[in-house]
Amino acid sequence: MKCKKIIIVEDDKMLLTVFSLFVKELGHEVIGAYTNAEKAIEQCNINRPDVVLMDINLPGSIDGITAADKIYYEFDVPIIYISSYTDETTVTRAIKSSTYGYLVKPIDKVSLGITIDLVYSKHKNDHQSRIGEIIIDHINDAILTVSLNGKITFCNKGSEKVFGIDKSQITGNLFASLFTPNSIDYIQENVIEKTLSDGEFETELIIKSHSNVNKYVYISLSVLNDEIDEVFGLICYCKDITNKREIEEYSKINFANLKAIFNGATEAIYIVNRDFILLNQNKLAFQYQQKLFKTNYKTGDSIYSVLNFLSHDDLKSLINTTLEGVSHVLERVIILNNAERYFKITIYPIIYDENCKIERFCISLLDITENKRIEKDLDETKNELKPLFDSSIQRFYLSDLNLKMVAFNKAARDVIMREFNRQIKRGDNVLDFVPTDERQKHFIEMFAEAKKGHSIVYKEKISIRETDVWNETHLDPVMNERGEIYRILIWTLDVTERERNLNDLRETQERYALVAKGGNDGIWDWNMLTETVYLSPRWKALLGYEDYELKNEFGVRDGFIHPDDLEKSKKNLEDFITGKIPAYENEIRLKHKNGTYVWVLERGVLLNDAHEKPIRLAGSITDISRQKNIENEIRETNKMLLEEREMFIRGSVVIARIKATDSKNIVYISENVKEVLGYDVKEFYSGNITYDAIIHSEDKIYHVAERNEALNRNASHIEFSPYRMIRKDGTFLWVKDFATIIRDVQNNITEILGYFIDITEQKKSEEILLESQKKYFSMFKDASDAMVIVDNNDVIYDCNEKLESLFGYNRNELVNNNVLKLMPEIQPSGQLSIEKRKSKIEEAYKGKVSTYYWKYKRKDETLFDAEVSLTTVTLQNKKYLHASIRDITERKTIERNLSITEQKNKALLEAIPDLLFIIDKNGVYKYFKPDIYHELEVPAEFVVGKTLDFFFKNEMLEKVRNCINIALSKGEVQMVEYELDSPKGMRLFEARISKIDDENILMLVRDKIQSNHHK
Repeated sequence: MKCKKIIIVEDDKMLLTVFSLFVKELGHEVIGAYTNAEKAIEQCNINRPDVVLMDINLPGSIDGITAADKIYYEFDVPIIYISSYTDETTVTRAIKSSTYGYLVKPIDKVSLGITIDLVYSKHKNDHQSRIGEIIIDHINDAILTVSLNGKITFCNKGSEKVFGIDKSQITGNLFASLFTPNSIDYIQENVIEKTLSDGEFETELIIKSHSNVNKYVYISLSVLNDEIDEVFGLICYCKDITNKREIEEYSKINFANLKAIFNGATEAIYIVNRDFILLNQNKLAFQYQQKLFKTNYKTGDSIYSVLNFLSHDDLKSLINTTLEGVSHVLERVIILNNAERYFKITIYPIIYDENCKIERFCISLLDITENKRIEKDLDETKNELKPLFDSSIQRFYLSDLNLKMVAFNKAARDVIMREFNRQIKRGDNVLDFVPTDERQKHFIEMFAEAKKGHSIVYKEKISIRETDVWNETHLDPVMNERGEIYRILIWTLDVTERERNLNDLRETQERYALVAKGGNDGIWDWNMLTETVYLSPRWKALLGYEDYELKNEFGVRDGFIHPDDLEKSKKNLEDFITGKIPAYENEIRLKHKNGTYVWVLERGVLLNDAHEKPIRLAGSITDISRQKNIENEIRETNKMLLEEREMFIRGSVVIARIKATDSKNIVYISENVKEVLGYDVKEFYSGNITYDAIIHSEDKIYHVAERNEALNRNASHIEFSPYRMIRKDGTFLWVKDFATIIRDVQNNITEILGYFIDITEQKKSEEILLESQKKYFSMFKDASDAMVIVDNNDVIYDCNEKLESLFGYNRNELVNNNVLKLMPEIQPSGQLSIEKRKSKIEEAYKGKVSTYYWKYKRKDETLFDAEVSLTTVTLQNKKYLHASIRDITERKTIERNLSITEQKNKALLEAIPDLLFIIDKNGVYKYFKPDIYHELEVPAEFVVGKTLDFFFKNEMLEKVRNCINIALSKGEVQMVEYELDSPKGMRLFEARISKIDDENILMLVRDKIQSNHHK
């Protein structure tokens, strides 16, 4: 019998001595004998006993029962009461406390010895049971026990997760009721009775759905036998395999998708192995075989017979280098049916694993005959566009990369003759027409940037015949068919008038600044302490009001601000007051008494008190309406110039000049009108066709109205809305039209000079885009994940219903509000949400689909884990962030529980004192753990990877193999003893062999000599 450490607490010193003698005579150790409970508790903390003998009636502030509870709950030590009290009150109180035994004085030594042994053993068994219960309760899968009448008698905590209901709703109910309706009889006959008949049973079932979603589980049942080997129930292990089922289904769909992509490819694809044998081909390859090549080959034939129109030697050489990891792209002309056909041939290796071993390669054929025809047509189109290039009023120069002139138009030739008095010719150096060394140096720097692929624009002031002229120069890189920059297009604009307008604008700004500084503008004063506002008579007069018509009240100013400027104005003012910006200047629109809006520049200064707290804000407003009009005019001019440039570079521009009369007869129209509309220029010059007559009837009204409105307001340029023109064959095309009004010396309108370009394809693209966006919004609305669209100011633009339900807000509480309201201030990593989010947004704007973990906050302030996929979408020509949010709280909980279980399992393994091996069915050692005392420890590599015949020989080898086979086939635990050499010499070992799964067994090995020694 093992010697146990005992503490005795007895207020009677004589009895204390007697009990101490009894304990020692029984072979146990007394590690403490005390007359009060306090000292006993202190000793437990220093040297934990195996059992405590506790008197109930003790001196001091703590009696025996109170001390027993404290010792049990703090140190997990079993208590035996020794007392002379047998009254009901004391006994009842003792029973309710943490006791394992109650001995009534006087106590004999035999009874004491028996009680100590029983209490020690029971406490040890209770401890092991609690560990087992904890392990079972922390398993994420369900473990159930079922009675013979089919009712559930026990379930662990994992059952709640698997079945989705509380333990109280599981225990006591029929086992069959957990699964799909109408299956009770099936489960009773085919599951429970089958298990009772065979001893064990496993299958897959569908759980009864409480949320209309099917959930699949794997179940394994075994019979439970009592001590006389009679069956008294079943034990069932259930595992949720829904995810596994979904993955299997997804794999099927994925394979079907890949097959559809393979057969739907626009190239003929052949899969070939290292022996040059055709393994597979897609549908287009089969069509090529039937219709183009008209050959008769099949899977398993040599690739040389499949592609017999290619040189055998060339193909072999290409394939050999492909098997070394090299890809090839080439073009070949093949004569088929007495006609040339062009094919693009791509040969590339197929790499299966990380070792880059190439066993197969792919050959794809693409018929590019039509592309070659288009290229030829494009060359012809370039030749046709040259006359338009020469007739343009803009100056175009085409240079090679060495500054040598390649081409130029008539306008450029005329300007060079006028300014330099010389003829320009091909091969001239561009720098010959850039006067002064300083300007040449700057031009060379800009030319170098254009060669890098940048479009360059710069302007400079030059003097021509004692007159200052502003010139704007554009350098645009031109690429060849291979995507290489091989030319630079140089074109120039006379922007003298625009620069004069800008100079006038600057002078106007300076004048307004002086006026505002001198106090001639409207003055305002806000006293923050009293919340009063003063608006000067001049402030009110700027908006058309007399002094008495507007009260000096807080909020009057905000009431006049244009709705589109109000939020920006408030933010600027708040940023200035809080010190985020150093100065307050705010351009806003204020509503005039006549109903129009006046642009004003509002400035202000802040007055702080002695504690640097703002107490007063005062300033002025300046009318800047004229300045804004000039800016708009310049902006419109620039826009028109850029659009004209784009139109000219694109080509296919029809130029026309018409009389500004009611007849709208055409004075001039460019020759390419025939290609665009189908009419000959003579039909326009004869007067048989007028410009308005070929405008679509549905568009003519608003087009004529736009033209008349521009003429009535004396506009110099007109940019018409897109409209349709009728071709000669009755079809129509969409055009974009720009026009310039021509006047005589009396400023009377005589003609309209303009050009239009075919934008039919652009309109079709817009319609496709619109339809695409409709589909996108439909998918967005019905998505199973929460989705939100956010602009670049973090304001929610749109969201779906799933987001509303996930966060607990309604749509009105989300749209037009900041998305940061859905996040806690700090993420679990310790980083601020607003800072951590910046990097994710940058990745999305760079085109990288970013999926990451995020913590979100619901309306009720509760937090939850989410997986976020962040991309960008373009809606109405504006870029937004699109976030797809999936609640993964349950998944995170599972991950955390798995981690805890893993740690516990590891601790349990480490606590096992025996040697532990895992061996597969082939006798190979897969895992090794030494004994807890490390007396038989050897390096893991000495065991892992070795086979049984390394350690066992002859009859013992066969005996161990036989035990392993029985354990694997029958699932029965096998026992075997053997002698084996060890670091301690020859030892006698006892092994227990049990089945882990169909492939592996667990072998627990105990050194019998060592075990007896430690006992």
